[in-house]
Amino acid sequence: MGVRLSYEPTTDILTVTLQEEADIADMAEDTAGTVFAYDAEGQLVLIAIADASRNLDKIRDIERIVSRLAQRILGHPDATEAGR
Repeated sequence: MGVRLSYEPTTDILTVTLQEEADIADMAEDTAGTVFAYDAEGQLVLIAIADASRNLDKIRDIERIVSRLAQRILGHPDATEAGR
């Protein structure tokens, strides 16, 4: 599983792709315009952040979540939780 980030400056959308080969079965959008896409099993496979340049706090939160998820999948302990 490889996480891919892409940014489209003309639309100001940051896309976080969590699973490249996944088929999207369902989507949800929050009030800020962030789209969450899920596969048939309900696993999050893509996040698209509208107005990305204005949503830096949300992007930082997603970066932390993706980092923790990747560490768990790869079997590495999360340094931020080890000290708790």
